[in-house]
Amino acid sequence: MVIGDFWNDGPHVGGCIAGARPTGYFHINSHGDIEPCVFLQFSVDNIRGKKLIDVIQSPFFRAIQEVQPYCKNKNLLSPCALIDNPKYLRELVKKFNAKPSYNSSFEVVSDPKICKHLDNYSKRFKEITDPVWEEDLSLRYKHWKDRI
Repeated sequence: MVIGDFWNDGPHVGGCIAGARPTGYFHINSHGDIEPCVFLQFSVDNIRGKKLIDVIQSPFFRAIQEVQPYCKNKNLLSPCALIDNPKYLRELVKKFNAKPSYNSSFEVVSDPKICKHLDNYSKRFKEITDPVWEEDLSLRYKHWKDRI
């Protein structure tokens, strides 16, 4: 049983739990905006006027659930849309016209300098963790779907 989840728990929960996947996790900020994760500060829906089940089943949340664990990235040591797979976060925000919860949130998907930094960081991180995943952990966690 995973009591809490954070970045390095990817192998235990099948990647990232954002967007109500698979545990029902999402975040509601102080304005009532429903975000996929406390760190993914973008929303399409607000708690006012929308049932939570409809948000969890919304096209935005469904798209987040479907790309897990971020398409071809089988390395569950790099599960996060923000720091490990920023390309997918940018694509989803654009596709669903998700609005930033705070002014600075938008910079994560729009500022060329920040985007380049995140892309470079995720590439370097995968260069380190991909061999660890492939050589040691992929076999141990090959049945991760059975755990959730």
